[in-house]
Amino acid sequence: MIEIKETDIIAAVETGGHKAFLELFFEEYRKVFADGYTAEAMQSLSFDQHVVHAYDLLIRELDEEGFVGMAQNGYTPYFFGNPFARKFKEFDLVKTGKLMYKAQDIYEANKKDLERDKDEEEFVASFEKYEAFDPIEEEILELQDSEMEKLASYVDEHIEDFAHIIK
Repeated sequence: MIEIKETDIIAAVETGGHKAFLELFFEEYRKVFADGYTAEAMQSLSFDQHVVHAYDLLIRELDEEGFVGMAQNGYTPYFFGNPFARKFKEFDLVKTGKLMYKAQDIYEANKKDLERDKDEEEFVASFEKYEAFDPIEEEILELQDSEMEKLASYVDEHIEDFAHIIK
């Protein structure tokens, strides 16, 4: 079980607000996957914890290389093989959830090419080939602040589902 100290939560909220609050959870979930997305690591988080981790991973991946890079890095099955888009909506990340459905449609139509091993030249060319992802990526990143605030509220309201809080 993920454990977070109550004093760390208080300090994070006082100094950095909802982003710092979420970062405590993001950091703990990242530690779970420090050695990769093994079966053991995958089973150590609840589905709700996976949703929070997925949001963190999504933002980091989109900020670096977008959905094209996500596919090359092997993360697309984690996102599109799970009902994260639906769960994002349940967590009040409605806009991000809808955008993930759009991205999934593009991905599913091009899955074989997106996931095949590519040399550097082919990889770079993929960004132009799959520019349909661009507006989706941009919108998700633009929504990041408001969606993180909603996610933080959800986690705070259901905190026992996301970590054991040590008094």
